[in-house]
Amino acid sequence: MADGTDIPPISWLFERSERRRRAIQYWVRDPAKGLLITAVYVGLKALPIDVCSAFGAMLAKNASRRYAELDARARENLKRLRPEQSDQASVDATIVRLWRGDLDS
Repeated sequence: MADGTDIPPISWLFERSERRRRAIQYWVRDPAKGLLITAVYVGLKALPIDVCSAFGAMLAKNASRRYAELDARARENLKRLRPEQSDQASVDATIVRLWRGDLDS
């Protein structure tokens, strides 16, 4: 659909088939998702940088659960790169800082 030749007609919204699913995604879900992303962008752009950063840090608390596979890979890589700091407490603290984007401390 990226080239514009596979745009489903609006009439597909009223069918009962795979066509309906494609039409709903193209005409309903994707525009709604784009509108939400734009609203968040405009809203965050209007806020001070410190507030946006705090919002991102708040969201990062759930990142390890949302991206469990990436979290596990980061933990494994950390243990390989720094075997002297591979105890569970050090790894946990480093991973928390990694997800928050606060690796300077």
